[in-house]
Amino acid sequence: MADGETKRVDVDGQAILLYRAGSSVSAISAVCAHAGGPLEEGKVADGCVECPWHQSVYDLKSGAVVHGPTTFPQPAYDTRITKGQVELRVKQS
Repeated sequence: MADGETKRVDVDGQAILLYRAGSSVSAISAVCAHAGGPLEEGKVADGCVECPWHQSVYDLKSGAVVHGPTTFPQPAYDTRITKGQVELRVKQS
């Protein structure tokens, strides 16, 4: 995955959005909490992704709502890269 690129992957039946920024990878749910939009098709800017359906904006590191219409954050994941593979675990609050 190239720097600045998003990618949707399936992990145990969950759609996850990966975003690479330099040597780090962020991961949040790929399905918008507002209306189910495909976040991998959204615009990425300033560490955030905008849903292409209704323009809700989420922080790519924490899944927090930057602005609505959504009021629900995205599930977020801790990531690490081991031997070229991205490993995920649910981010602890």
